[in-house]
Amino acid sequence: MQSTRKEALLVGDTHYNTGKPCKKGHISIRLTNSGACKECANHRQKTVRKNSCKKQLPLLSEMVTSKKDALLKGDSQYYTGTPCKHGHISPRRANTGECMECRKTHLQGWYKSNPEKIQEYSIKYADKASERYYKTIDHAKAVRSAYRRANKDLVNAKTVKYQTAKKNQLPKWVDANELWMMKEAYDLADMRSKLFGFLWHVDHIIPLQGKKVSGLHTISNLQVIPAIINTRKSNKWVTV
Repeated sequence: MQSTRKEALLVGDTHYNTGKPCKKGHISIRLTNSGACKECANHRQKTVRKNSCKKQLPLLSEMVTSKKDALLKGDSQYYTGTPCKHGHISPRRANTGECMECRKTHLQGWYKSNPEKIQEYSIKYADKASERYYKTIDHAKAVRSAYRRANKDLVNAKTVKYQTAKKNQLPKWVDANELWMMKEAYDLADMRSKLFGFLWHVDHIIPLQGKKVSGLHTISNLQVIPAIINTRKSNKWVTV
């Protein structure tokens, strides 16, 4: 396990261990994505769950019956007991007066009828994240190179482990044609890296060393994706 967050980010580890106590005195591993102490994060999660249970909506009979009373009391919903214009007898939002059943129906319909907008928002978010990442790509390469020079044994051990996993997960029925196609995938990653100006990886869709499931080293389990996406995916089974 890496000793700094920067090193953990570079090698794609989800945790790192500084060996030093956090501000609350816990000597625990840290989360790479946030730098938070694992024990603190677990405590916060338990607190959030406990509070969320306390903040569950009351029964309909216990809700206030007007928007004004709900706003004064600080409640998010109220219940009049009368149907809305669409006939729903449902709680209403305190800030807008909208029927919750109407809102649910509207959102479901919007998502179904606007898949291109959802995809557009997703791409826009991914583009912004990629832009932030590639602004520091040169610095990241320098740090990665320095880490590899200073930790040759660790890097070599991890490489050997990965290569061994690939060899063990290569089925006997894979023939020369499929091996050629797999090599083409790696060539495609190199070509895209040169063409687009940023790094592309050959990723195993179902990871070779997954905790819950392990895939095979076959052409059907390979995909060529940007390195930043592969790094975020880490050792998880996530469709990209």
